Amino acid sequence: MTGIGVILTIRQGIRRQFRRPCARLRNNTRCGRAQLRNNYSVDPSTEPSSSPQPSPSARVNASLPRDLFAMVLLLIIAHTAFNGIRVATSLAALKAGGGALWVGILTAMFNFIPAFLAIRAGRAVDRLPLRKMLVFGCATMAIGGALAAFEPMLWVLALAACGLGIGWMVIAAASQYAIGMYGAGSESKRIRAFSVMSMGFSISSFLGPLIAGFMIDHVSFRAAFAVLAIFPLAAAALFH
Repeated sequence: MTGIGVILTIRQGIRRQFRRPCARLRNNTRCGRAQLRNNYSVDPSTEPSSSPQPSPSARVNASLPRDLFAMVLLLIIAHTAFNGIRVATSLAALKAGGGALWVGILTAMFNFIPAFLAIRAGRAVDRLPLRKMLVFGCATMAIGGALAAFEPMLWVLALAACGLGIGWMVIAAASQYAIGMYGAGSESKRIRAFSVMSMGFSISSFLGPLIAGFMIDHVSFRAAFAVLAIFPLAAAALFH
């Protein structure tokens, strides 16, 4: 009996030892469930109203100025000419007797000279009015396209490529500065502004080669250069 009594005493002590933590755990569980119910309960006063929300396009139009979309439209016109003349220049070089080396040289001329003038163009954008820079860039592109339309020979095409490259470099520097100002105020607004500009560049990258190829097939190389040279002139008139 002494041994059984000792065992019973130990058993009762173990029960007492674990009874308090178990009761504390049950209390905590009840409190936690009540807290969850309070957190996830819906207050009728805070329920969202059933009024119609504005569409995403309406929110974008409300936050972005109209001048931004006008700027992007003019960029589409100028960039269409740049892409179209660049494609037509490579094809005209092949027709004029130039090989793959000449095509590579002419393609590089669109970016070779502008690479040395980019810093000066950026400083000019900071000092001069953006409208003057945009008009200058469009006029330079139009002169390059007119040179190629006048006589699509290899050395003339090289000069035209330099003029087009310089003109577009000036337009790109001035337009990106302007887009940044249109998107000033918040990071999301600036991101939307540059997204709109990127969509415009995608459209012009499609239209330029398409117009150049159509004009070359159905008319001539000179007609393709002449038509595409009109695009930056129109953009310059609108910028002015």
